[in-house]
Amino acid sequence: MPGYGYYALPRAYVRRRWIVGGTVPPGLRHYVVVTPGVYGLPPAPPGLQWVYVGNRVALIRTNNGLIVQLGPVFWQG
Repeated sequence: MPGYGYYALPRAYVRRRWIVGGTVPPGLRHYVVVTPGVYGLPPAPPGLQWVYVGNRVALIRTNNGLIVQLGPVFWQG
């Protein structure tokens, strides 16, 4: 995860396919993309935030972790 160094993904999420409409679990919601513009992403609107999920990022609702948009795959994992 750029900017944070490597993080160990819980085994249950290693090969998980993230989809719009799915939910990011609470334990993974704190891996926030601090500078989305570096990745060509727009700033997150109020109530949403970009978070790292596996080898990509997801735009999620901050109150429940619902994925509303997926960013591109950034690196092969």
